[in-house]
Amino acid sequence: MKIIKRNLLYLLACLIPISLFTVSCTAGTSFCLPPEKSFPVIQSKSTQKSDYDRALCRLEREMKRLASQAGGTVGISALHIESGQHFSFNGKERFPMASVYKIPIAVRLLNRVDRGEVSLDRTVALSTCDFHPGSGKLVQKFKNKKSAYTVRELLELMLLVSDNTASDALLKLAGGPEAVTSFMKTLGINDIQVSRSTLNMLADWRGIKELPASEAFTLDKYNRLRDSVPAVTLDKAQNCFFSDIRDTATPEAMTCLIAKVHSGTALKPESASMLLEIMERCRTGKSRIRRMIPPGMAVADKTGTIGKGMVNDAAIMTLPAEAGHVALTIFIKTSEQTVSQQEQAMAQMARYLYDYFFFYGPIPSEDYGNDTCRQQGQTCYQ
Repeated sequence: MKIIKRNLLYLLACLIPISLFTVSCTAGTSFCLPPEKSFPVIQSKSTQKSDYDRALCRLEREMKRLASQAGGTVGISALHIESGQHFSFNGKERFPMASVYKIPIAVRLLNRVDRGEVSLDRTVALSTCDFHPGSGKLVQKFKNKKSAYTVRELLELMLLVSDNTASDALLKLAGGPEAVTSFMKTLGINDIQVSRSTLNMLADWRGIKELPASEAFTLDKYNRLRDSVPAVTLDKAQNCFFSDIRDTATPEAMTCLIAKVHSGTALKPESASMLLEIMERCRTGKSRIRRMIPPGMAVADKTGTIGKGMVNDAAIMTLPAEAGHVALTIFIKTSEQTVSQQEQAMAQMARYLYDYFFFYGPIPSEDYGNDTCRQQGQTCYQ
């Protein structure tokens, strides 16, 4: 990975402490996509290098300021997909994914669809023991007696409303946690680890030491176990959760995954398009990355939240004027701020990054919209 070289004064300016915590801030060319998918970053003739330096310095300072407002530890990774230009802030640190882990589950599932091993029209029957706690709508629908859904329906529920019951059913069809993690590694992504169902993840967060056998599980039994956990046990469990490597990812790894989906290197085009189209309709992210993005500009995202200490979002942002796409991951952990305060800081971070890549990123050449240019892998940016 090439790192943009900057003069000593610029480095000193950017390293002035904004808050009493240590961060790692880097910018440069692609850390993720294969060479044929990365276009060289060449500055516009009308813009001086010093303008880019100042813009990047301001961006780094604003990320530190907003991270302080969000509280806890913030990790950011932003990649301009077409050029490979990227920005990273604590991008190599591991964070609990919470429900953002449903993206790798979806990618592995759709890989099985691409291979002909699973059909989107396959019907999945759900019994009482399959309905799990947390976010989603299937528990309410179960009361209306419907207990069979297609894989396509479950995929939409998992991504649109972060349905935990749908997620756990699809995790089984994806081959289980180990199969998801293994597929991430085949994509060249080593820092995404899927380890548990949402049921087991929430049980660990709530300090529940032992769940009923899967065939005997009911929501009533879960709720009784949850309510019986002593406060001291709950506090200890939640503190341990943040240091647990299970179901964690680095922001750079998650950004790499969604960039690979968008660029066509993770899934077949039909599956990739379907996944991103569903994510564009995500109903849980209105207050996060997409909150301050200009109306009419597409954002495809998946959020994740557990308690108030984990507030996450991962997205593909479309820039205007053929300026390309930005894969962006923002993770927050161990914050004592309210979810609303964290979301406000996250939305501002996303908008600063959106503006940075639009105003100071690579500029499309006149041939960028030409299909031949893209198919032949020509340099479509100037």
